[in-house]
Amino acid sequence: MTQHCFVVCRLPDMPLSRLAPLLVLVLSLAALLAAAPSAHALVAATGTWVSGVGDDVNPCSRTAPCKTFAGAISKTSDNGEIRALDPGGFGAVSITRAMSINGEGTLATILHPLSYGITVNAGANDDVLIRDIGLHGAGSNANPCTGTNGINILSARTVTLQNVTIDGDNLSAINVAPTANPVTVVLDNVRIQDNCTNGVNVAPVAGQAAKVLLRDSVITHSGVGLRVAAGGVATVSNSTIYGNTTGLVRVDTGIIDLSFSSLLRGNDVDGTPTSTFGPVGPTGAQGPQGAPGAPGATGPQGSVLRELIVVPTQSSLRSVRGRSVAVGYVATAKAITTLTIKKAGRQVARIASPTRRGANRLVWNGRYGGTTAPAGVYTLTLRSVGDDDQVGSANVTLSIVAPPRPRR
Repeated sequence: MTQHCFVVCRLPDMPLSRLAPLLVLVLSLAALLAAAPSAHALVAATGTWVSGVGDDVNPCSRTAPCKTFAGAISKTSDNGEIRALDPGGFGAVSITRAMSINGEGTLATILHPLSYGITVNAGANDDVLIRDIGLHGAGSNANPCTGTNGINILSARTVTLQNVTIDGDNLSAINVAPTANPVTVVLDNVRIQDNCTNGVNVAPVAGQAAKVLLRDSVITHSGVGLRVAAGGVATVSNSTIYGNTTGLVRVDTGIIDLSFSSLLRGNDVDGTPTSTFGPVGPTGAQGPQGAPGAPGATGPQGSVLRELIVVPTQSSLRSVRGRSVAVGYVATAKAITTLTIKKAGRQVARIASPTRRGANRLVWNGRYGGTTAPAGVYTLTLRSVGDDDQVGSANVTLSIVAPPRPRR
């Protein structure tokens, strides 16, 4: 009877010249098994996809996407990216590794009533990127704040948020509270509004540190716009903190540096930064003292002049062809506001409405000339004229995309 062996057995009596090829084959198979990737490496992909019509049992590929971010994260490798394939609500997610979540161009959202929207609890050397995502606490008019924290950052080396909107949270839209290692957070074109307690809360645990940069961002209609406690340093550059109960709050040794290009006003209490910064021009030479003139007659009592400033709540919008488009904005005084819609420099529609001091909204039905506006890029111009003929204006970029084709 012929004997068979794989690792250890009694070798058959045969010449060494016939036995050598068998030994070479066994050693080659052992080397291949040792070099084989793990089960996780075979399953995980550097790029995965989610879709409103996906299923978390799928492999999260482009042709077989998952349903939720949580379902896709276990199938995404370290330093990989989860991409949204089409509009949808993709659920709350906890990020524990270096990872990117990208909803660019898809109206991707996370509805998180009574829970955190995104929790970041990654390693001390992990970098996390979140782009083009809307987080909504999903409250009602009677109870507008139902989410706890929109984004809760506990651990990572860096966390970057780009083109993210957050609203409707009971605690903080963004809570930066590192527990075991320092963290650096960059908020780039982030829009925060309608949060009951804090817009951004920087509160490291004792002995830890957090650095936060707000760049080209807006915080409105929240309890406290920006709160920084001991161990935290926040730098605010070219950003707006407006219409909150309190603009800035510093606790203990917390530091807030505010650039001259930022707007801190219109809050019930604006608060005071630790310092302000920005370019300052040289002081000119003092001119000669002029002779005193004769006193003039006393003029009539004038009215209080309120500077008119118009700030859109979003600098860019995206909509699907055939749908109405709502443009939100904040004004510092009463005015009449005109919304002009242009495509390739040609005016296609125009809407006018009275504006009150505070938050406002104009809605375009997405039509002109009796037809639905085609897909493309439009420029929306807000122009407000106050009672004292002051003028405030701002532009918003609108991208209209064709509706997705139904899947077969």
